[in-house]
Amino acid sequence: MIRGLLCSSVFAALAFGSVARSADMVALEIGNFSPGFESKVKPKKVTVKNSPKQLSFDMKLNALVASADGSKTENSAGMNGSFVVQQPSNMPLSSMTIELRGHIVKTAGSTATLDITIGGVLKTITWGPDDVVSNTFSIKLNEPIVDGIVPVILPVSAIALVTKNTDEGAVLVSLESIKVNLGQLKLAAQ
Repeated sequence: MIRGLLCSSVFAALAFGSVARSADMVALEIGNFSPGFESKVKPKKVTVKNSPKQLSFDMKLNALVASADGSKTENSAGMNGSFVVQQPSNMPLSSMTIELRGHIVKTAGSTATLDITIGGVLKTITWGPDDVVSNTFSIKLNEPIVDGIVPVILPVSAIALVTKNTDEGAVLVSLESIKVNLGQLKLAAQ
């Protein structure tokens, strides 16, 4: 009887102990991108990279363009979806670096706005009514990750909105790529 209880206890400890240990052995990993059902703009290419201390994705877009000219005074375009992230509890990721690339063309009296949401981070980039620009842009944002934990379902969205006040002038903003690194912030050597 005692031998049976001892054998059962050892078996239970091995069985449940290995389950608990295997849960901690989850690798740091980001899965494939799943576009939202209502998203009219879909990425043309998404590349993900998993490494022991960092996750990253590079999303190429081909149709996230909002423009207004002539009698058209406003326009918008948007994209959304998500990644599934596996993150062991003992592997915190302290920062998120977001790189946005695209084109902006606008005259005075118009505005262009990009709203970017990645996980719990919402950033707005605005070109105001006094700005007159016609060029490519490359914007880099560094954001802390609260408590070092990335959501299991990592939402990603981008919305471009343009407006102008009169029948004259024009405004166009296109977002062509979103690149994100989740991991330790790398500082330049001093």
